Amino acid sequence: MPRMLTATVLLVALSIARLAAQAPAAQVVADAAAALGGRERVLAVKRLTIEGVGSNPNLGQQMRPESELLLWMVPDFRRTIDLEHGRMLLTFTRRPAFPAVFDNQRNMQGLDGDVAYNVPLGFGGRAGGPAPVAPPVPVRLPDAVAKDRRIEMLHHPLTAVRAALDPAARLSNVRQTGGTRSIDITTAKGDTITLTVDAQGRPLSVASLADQANLGDVVRTTTFSGYEDVGGIRVPRHLTTTVDRWTEWDIGVMKNTVNGDLGDLAEPTTARNASAPPANQPQNVMVTEIAKGIWFLTGAAVPSMVVEFADHVAIVEVPVSESWTQAVIEKAKALVPGKPVTQAIVTHHHFDHTAGLRAAVAEGLTIVTHRVNEAWFREVVRRKHSVVPDALARTPKPLKLVTVDDALTLKDGTMEVDLYHLVDSTHGDGIIATYFPAQRVYAEPDVWNPGAQIQPHLRSLYEDIMRRGLQIDRIVPLHGTAVQPYSELQKVIQQWVTN
Repeated sequence: MPRMLTATVLLVALSIARLAAQAPAAQVVADAAAALGGRERVLAVKRLTIEGVGSNPNLGQQMRPESELLLWMVPDFRRTIDLEHGRMLLTFTRRPAFPAVFDNQRNMQGLDGDVAYNVPLGFGGRAGGPAPVAPPVPVRLPDAVAKDRRIEMLHHPLTAVRAALDPAARLSNVRQTGGTRSIDITTAKGDTITLTVDAQGRPLSVASLADQANLGDVVRTTTFSGYEDVGGIRVPRHLTTTVDRWTEWDIGVMKNTVNGDLGDLAEPTTARNASAPPANQPQNVMVTEIAKGIWFLTGAAVPSMVVEFADHVAIVEVPVSESWTQAVIEKAKALVPGKPVTQAIVTHHHFDHTAGLRAAVAEGLTIVTHRVNEAWFREVVRRKHSVVPDALARTPKPLKLVTVDDALTLKDGTMEVDLYHLVDSTHGDGIIATYFPAQRVYAEPDVWNPGAQIQPHLRSLYEDIMRRGLQIDRIVPLHGTAVQPYSELQKVIQQWVTN
């Protein structure tokens, strides 16, 4: 047989085999489309608006690592999707249902094709008011965020099934569990999701694999229930999104609008014209010397400290990101050349204070923290990071851990550091403060936030300082930008606690 004919026969055979393999998956998609109102109606949908109320649990900020998540209440959730142009805009207000340092937090998150952006709307204001029509100063986000939002847009039965009906989509891996069937869908853009339907073909959930800085590889799953008919299209009235075992969103939909007027969802020109920032931007670490052998490092949302002992160096806090923590470690080496950085004091388990935990472990540092955090820190170090391999995934090392109960002193001939558990703190149960008795310097995380609208956590801080009889001249707020005289904290305590 001529070589060209042999190749043609082989290609035809492969094509037939591929079509045969896709046939069961295509049937799942056909059943899902029928359950939503029919293939033609599904493909005719160009625009979708989802408006509702619910909650956005505060992942990574609970009282203890194993506690139930604290809740942000969301009174004005609104997601608009332009399927024709690949655009999405999400606006919502988060109102804390827990002691917080501000009232309402307003959010605007956009996507236009491959451009993701946020609009910093700030805090305060009445929830439920109209979202701003013209974003003031949009900020373009890294390309990885655009991909995440593109997949997030598929976490709805209508968008997922429309993507699966695209001739360029690849369908695979049909599996059945009881009365449900699941398939993997790789979209024309190359994004992969898993669609699960019930026995009648109605979509039950969409799941996707994602990266989370603290958790690593996570499965984000959105489940659907309470379907209603809107102009011949059936859409859910209840959306619940989980990240692994934690709930991320729980939204009761008050109104679904199909093919309504969305306005202009094109991204602001400033975002389009800006270059996408790199995933790991260079860190600008600013250094303030507090006393001999003690430095305050700012430049990130959560600062760090560097402490010099006779034969080694310790850092306080591994916050914000892997890149910030690595920059802090490098700065510590530069500040104290010739002495190894061997310890990291981690004040508590909250995600903004531990995003660099794995980076510190990869560097070989011994982690010092309260015993409440031990089991969680061990899980963090064990978790898989394959979607975006981090430093610890690339160079695995065991966790070296020292735990604090009520108090622990780290001391040698040149430096003494006392670590104290903040008992009965309303911000978290495993929080430790760092005290330098010779320098009369006290560092506290999150409990006093200079300039914050509200100061709900001061009573336990004040009571702990009084109970231990600490002599303090200066205080380092590990959610601040400058070392403060202790008298400033005393004024705030007088205002918020003793009145």
